[in-house]
Amino acid sequence: MKRFLKKHVAKILVLAMVLTTVVGFAPAKAVTGETLPDEKNIEFGVKYSGKVEATPNEEETAYDIQFFNVADSAFNAGDEFYVSCTFDGAEEYKQIAIQSDVNDWDWAAAPKVWSDTGVEAGTVVAGKIEATADGENLAFKIQLDNPVEDVEIAEPLKITLSDLYIIKLTNAGETVYDLPEDKYIGLGVPYSGTVTANINETKDAWEAQYFNVVDTTYTEGDTYVFSYTLGGAGGFRQIVTQSSLNNWAWDGSPKLWAGEGLAPSQSFAGAITATGDGEGISFKIRLDSPVPESDAEPGESIPLKVTNLIVVKVTDSTVLDLTEPFDISANQYYTGNVKAVRDTEDNSWNIEYFNIDGSEIKEGEQLRVSFIVSGARSFKQVAVLSNANGWDWESAPKIYREEGIQNGTPFSGVITATAPEETEENGPISFKLRFDNPTTEDFDAETVGMTLTNLVVTGITIPEPAPTETPEPEPTETPEPTAEPSNVE
Repeated sequence: MKRFLKKHVAKILVLAMVLTTVVGFAPAKAVTGETLPDEKNIEFGVKYSGKVEATPNEEETAYDIQFFNVADSAFNAGDEFYVSCTFDGAEEYKQIAIQSDVNDWDWAAAPKVWSDTGVEAGTVVAGKIEATADGENLAFKIQLDNPVEDVEIAEPLKITLSDLYIIKLTNAGETVYDLPEDKYIGLGVPYSGTVTANINETKDAWEAQYFNVVDTTYTEGDTYVFSYTLGGAGGFRQIVTQSSLNNWAWDGSPKLWAGEGLAPSQSFAGAITATGDGEGISFKIRLDSPVPESDAEPGESIPLKVTNLIVVKVTDSTVLDLTEPFDISANQYYTGNVKAVRDTEDNSWNIEYFNIDGSEIKEGEQLRVSFIVSGARSFKQVAVLSNANGWDWESAPKIYREEGIQNGTPFSGVITATAPEETEENGPISFKLRFDNPTTEDFDAETVGMTLTNLVVTGITIPEPAPTETPEPEPTETPEPTAEPSNVE
């Protein structure tokens, strides 16, 4: 462990400094269970369950569950989202699809699942959706089609949904960092780079291993979404992402199958749920099932281009109401309505003070503050100032948006504590949110109401090194799926 710390601590500290200036990347999202409202208005990062009604579409060729509307969800072309839901009651239909207005209800790009014998109870439909234009409010619908046999599409269906959630993966135009050579990456940060996939010992797959996520302590039931675009894998028909989260289990690993071969630039997204508690996440990208018609057999090693690789956490943590005084606990998620109050001396608006229970300033300690903010459109900038570093402005994590901070903007930044004697206090650790640079010169409101969603403060830790060898899962032949018939829209 000492040798690992000496080797990697400098890189981790550099990563932490980078994160203090990162703007707009998606932070870890807290997901908590809620009953699905009748009007189906939902929020990012909240997991819903409930019974809904599927009604026939106008052509009476399919059933629709519509519309799910996501609060404070303005989006821009190029933004990426991940949606997931578990179904019960759709056994008489072969296909379920989730369509959204972020890509103009594009059928081809909608996450889908298909079963020739009907969609069994407990089936998960999940996938990534990329926005093709700017929009003010995200909405989506669920479609059931292709009856198994002689099913009359007439009366409404009762469907039970569970673990329905939607999260934001990336923002268009955000900074994408070079993938480090040792493949140690930060949670919620996008990376791009070149890696090598080597043939495994059993000569039936090519694997790029190991990617390691720093600053990760997880418990059983926590879920992580893995998303990336892969180039150079066109000679294969399947991608699999395997992880230490579930002990490298084959059955619990997200997969993508392309019977004619993967696309030259193949998008991939999938989730893995932890089967136990642990610290530090390792994962690998596996390619198998070479295209039979390929003229060139894969070599021992294959260069791959990985683009927009990001790992986002989706936890089952409880979200507490955020109320004044803002006495909060580390690693606990909070959501609530707050007020930013004007400071006429420096013409800023501040939400203060957040006090972390039981904390004390320790030199060199690093804290990540993450939240999603709505109601701050009148300001171009927000920063987090803390007594942990003497309220220093220069090192304060901040984001700047020339058009104003739009509803649903995610924030995440790292504060490094200085020596206690260099700060105003020895503890506990406190911080405030400072909003400034109004979008209009004459803006002079005394208070501004805002909503903070999934506010969380976490300490940065260095995980154990990734294993040099990992037991391989038992080889499992992957049958080629039955060709999907043409969709019914």
